[in-house]
Amino acid sequence: MTMLVRTDTLQPWTGEPLDNVRHPKTIADLWSDEELATIGLARPALFKAPKGKTRRGKPRYVRKGGKVHEAYDTEDEPSPPPPPPMPTVEERVDRMLANYGLTRDELKAALASPAAGLTPAPRPRKL
Repeated sequence: MTMLVRTDTLQPWTGEPLDNVRHPKTIADLWSDEELATIGLARPALFKAPKGKTRRGKPRYVRKGGKVHEAYDTEDEPSPPPPPPMPTVEERVDRMLANYGLTRDELKAALASPAAGLTPAPRPRKL
């Protein structure tokens, strides 16, 4: 539901009677700006924080150029955290081997073992 503001006090309208008439809150979505103005209500222009700023606190309402606008205090947006450092080659190898439950020393021992069956590739024969 759209927020409405009393034009006399610049406070949010909470459904209280206006001139001894209780209007349903649905008028916020059903009535035009002109119809709302006849009973002392306005649909405020929404606040948009400037680039690099973020809004802080609760809204207040101000009159600018004959219209009611939502306003907030602003503060600088926090800087994004620095990216994590790139892992070294050793750290990446250790992480890859850990996926197989191995350490670098275990891999080196397995590769050095005669049972590993690592022999040089045969040379192609000349025809």
